[in-house]
Amino acid sequence: MNTELPRIEMVTKTGDEPFHADRENLPQTLLDYWRWSGSDLVSNAQRGILAEFLVGSALQMTDRVRLERDAYDIRTPSGLKVEVKNSAYIQSWSQTDYSTITFDIAPKKSWDAKEDKSDSVSKRSADVYVFCPLAHRDQNSIDPLNVSQWEFYVAATSVLDERCGEQKTIRLAARGETPRCTENGDAPGQQGAPRANTGLYSTEKQRSWPGCSAVRMQRGFHHGLLGPLRTLEPEQPSYATLRETVERVGRRPSGVG
Repeated sequence: MNTELPRIEMVTKTGDEPFHADRENLPQTLLDYWRWSGSDLVSNAQRGILAEFLVGSALQMTDRVRLERDAYDIRTPSGLKVEVKNSAYIQSWSQTDYSTITFDIAPKKSWDAKEDKSDSVSKRSADVYVFCPLAHRDQNSIDPLNVSQWEFYVAATSVLDERCGEQKTIRLAARGETPRCTENGDAPGQQGAPRANTGLYSTEKQRSWPGCSAVRMQRGFHHGLLGPLRTLEPEQPSYATLRETVERVGRRPSGVG
């Protein structure tokens, strides 16, 4: 049996929709489910979706239902493809110290949600990356709904390709912090938490960038994390100017820092 199942076009819901048993309404509504499943905005999974929503709202692109597992997160009205990455110092689990701010920048074989096709080669499919650390460090007052507690860094994909190559992760060093090549934290495998040193310095040119010098690293760390995101000199707009910055950086000619 060869049956085509086209992509389902989702309709935005209000939250008032009831659960039902063959159209016999139950007392629970979709809003009840949202409250139950999505109230922990500090957790990795929900925080990642929230970061996409914040960037999408700034770009005025939240009129459609979010696509899961697409090649990039947002496409602007001008056609720019935007990838959103997030991390945080504070997690919802018990911590012995702040998590290190780390972002996934690995080239991937992207999947097209509309065509159900994957790329044959790994690449960074977006035109521009928006890195969104929830930078607040006070557990008692952390509020992911407060955009002032977030920071936004915007970098052209061409810069990542040139200076990071096949690098899988990049970290955000605090101002004045000495670049390190290892991470400490509490929950392996979670974004914004500790993980193995999986990145690669694939070329001598990449090892020469500030913060990435293999000469200054201990032996065995040459396959560690790329030196801080700030060494790439990304734009750091306010939330109010994020849309303008994304458009400007995304349209910047390749090779222009």
